[in-house]
Amino acid sequence: MGRYDGRVAVVTGSARGIGAGTAKRFADEGAAVAVLDLDEDQASATANGLGASKAVGIGCNVGDAASVEAAVELANALSRVLDQGTAERSAQFAALLQRATRLFSSTIPLLPSSV
Repeated sequence: MGRYDGRVAVVTGSARGIGAGTAKRFADEGAAVAVLDLDEDQASATANGLGASKAVGIGCNVGDAASVEAAVELANALSRVLDQGTAERSAQFAALLQRATRLFSSTIPLLPSSV
């Protein structure tokens, strides 16, 4: 039994590199994984290569609130697929990701334009 059995890991910037390694580690520990990245094709390829029973690649620009909201909906759907929790647990997951959406949409515009 893995450390993260029955849980969903949402990993941003995870189509390749360190993010992909992080997604792989979560998958190896039993988590369902949502691989979020600007490059949706590569995110899907990475998700398919994780060896996780439940993984999905999602195209997402964390600097765009609409993109994050769409990713939240897809990741929340992945959470429901686990069929291991109550409606309350699903609602808590959705609320957490909605808070992340608000955080990203309020802080990303403050970054210097050279970033």
